[in-house]
Amino acid sequence: MENWQFWKDEGVRKRFWSKVQVSSQNECWYWRGGIFATGYGQFTINRGGQRKTLRAHRVAWMIDNEVAIPKGLVCAHSCDQPLCVNPNHLRITSQAKNVREAVERGRIVRRNGPRRKLSEAQVAEIKALYGELTQQELADRYGVSIYAISCIIRGKTWKHVLGGSTSSEEARHRRKHARKLTAEDVRMIRALYAQGMTQRELAERFGVGQTTISAVVRGASWAHLEGVNTAPAHSSAGA
Repeated sequence: MENWQFWKDEGVRKRFWSKVQVSSQNECWYWRGGIFATGYGQFTINRGGQRKTLRAHRVAWMIDNEVAIPKGLVCAHSCDQPLCVNPNHLRITSQAKNVREAVERGRIVRRNGPRRKLSEAQVAEIKALYGELTQQELADRYGVSIYAISCIIRGKTWKHVLGGSTSSEEARHRRKHARKLTAEDVRMIRALYAQGMTQRELAERFGVGQTTISAVVRGASWAHLEGVNTAPAHSSAGA
């Protein structure tokens, strides 16, 4: 497995690109497969009974460049979209430079600098929204790190603030009873997304979580609804 140059394997390449919403060269190519809790796409390779799961954008870069990512370096997005696997939006850089750029763009909060402080009202909202929104979506919405959100959800911080139950059972209950989208809603969501409306704006407009919107526009849900899938036909680009 260690010496296997999987990025040159035609079967691996074909399976990888079959999970990508390929668009024009300058636009984001969104990953339609599994997703890590961190928001990045995940892709599993198999050989001789051994399995290894990698971040999808790293695999995209290796397939496109036909070489492994040098040790000690990371694959960064110029578009700041974790699910994008367009090789034109990916570059190899150092972790230190990647973090510095992320801070400058407001993607993460500098730990040793001024950090945004949450109010009790915001913490109560976070606890109430968890289950409908993921921890990453909550972190983005409130401008804090995903670690800060995790500590709130697990009760390690802000224990005295009441809010929605943070148990996994209650989270599943809220997801089950969240607003249900109709076929008409889905058509409208895909049409508005194609016109440039962001997933966050769509989530707020239709009263659902951003994860739900992402699944709709990527075709991971409501795939059976004919005539509304805006994903372009798959091409062999990057293979």
